[in-house]
Amino acid sequence: MISDVPDEAQTFFHKMVDELVEFSEHDDELAEGIKWLDIQARKEGVGFYDMVFRILYNHDVKARAKQWLKTRKDGADLGSTNNTP
Repeated sequence: MISDVPDEAQTFFHKMVDELVEFSEHDDELAEGIKWLDIQARKEGVGFYDMVFRILYNHDVKARAKQWLKTRKDGADLGSTNNTP
């Protein structure tokens, strides 16, 4: 999964995740989330970075889908108001 990403982007991603892990020493909620991610990665037999990537990717896809649906709904609402005499 993350191995398909160019080396530069992968290095940036790893550094970003490493910084979050370091920061989690000062944030209990973040530390719990990272522990949960690690447990999930082990259960699924994937690397920690791959699991973080999956979670972020899925979140991004869902957020974009919600935005797309909202845009479609707003467009449909506008279209219906324009059709009334």
